[in-house]
Amino acid sequence: MSLHDTSTTTHERLSHEGMDNSDAGVIIAKFTSATSESEPKGEFVLFQKLPAVVRQRIWKHGIPSGRVVDVVFDEEQDRYFSFHAIIPTVLHVSKESRTVGLKFYSFCFSTDSHTASIPFDFTTDCLMFDDWLTPALGLAPPATIERIETRTCVSELDRVIGPMGSVEQASIHRIAISINFRPFFNHDQFVEGLKFLFNKFPSTDYLVFVLEHRDPYAAGPIYFWDFPLEEWCCEDCLVHFKTKVPAAVEEALLGSGNESTGMEQDSQRVQVRFRGVAETEIARQSRHGIV
Repeated sequence: MSLHDTSTTTHERLSHEGMDNSDAGVIIAKFTSATSESEPKGEFVLFQKLPAVVRQRIWKHGIPSGRVVDVVFDEEQDRYFSFHAIIPTVLHVSKESRTVGLKFYSFCFSTDSHTASIPFDFTTDCLMFDDWLTPALGLAPPATIERIETRTCVSELDRVIGPMGSVEQASIHRIAISINFRPFFNHDQFVEGLKFLFNKFPSTDYLVFVLEHRDPYAAGPIYFWDFPLEEWCCEDCLVHFKTKVPAAVEEALLGSGNESTGMEQDSQRVQVRFRGVAETEIARQSRHGIV
């Protein structure tokens, strides 16, 4: 980023934050005029001389919003992993940037043997429970089908969620789970599983059912995308999912709530979404014919 580009961006942000053009111009002109001929081209070496309030706003501007944070619980290692979530660089650039970043991110998903190490923004990030370390529902090889068929939707969700801490349970608002949870279990089992999920995460506002088209070993962040009709096996399947799943969610919400007070949850509170999952932006764009 050049000095000119940085100055323009700073000018716009200062104006947006309530400073008029003359105030913003004085600040930028002061630091622009101090630039010497020896300054490396393309670097803004005077960043540290900007007022602290300006630097903090610049750091905030670089914070990614609305990440998909994939989480896998490995029971053998008693540890949570996230392999594809975008790393918030604001937490690693400097002490100052990290201080700003920690106003938005909390380190989450600790276990008895491992400390919390995955940054998560409770306000905007979506937690996606990933399960590729074990056979996927509906996609298991024959040798494991009998073992998996003995599970209930509740026990399967409990296994996938793992020993999630009370802070995460109380604070996470957006959750994504595999759409395979619906066809693998019957309606009543599915509803019981959703009740269990909503009781675990009472602050849930969005529940996203994801259809995955990706190699879990491939590098790159995860993106949600609106998959078209042709991604479904047939139109009947699409209609089934988009009618039966929201109905099951509503039924589960009516039957779940705080056990200590007996209060039921509002059936209209949780928004249901259906999304595809791709591992890179290029993959997402290619499905829409953008590239």
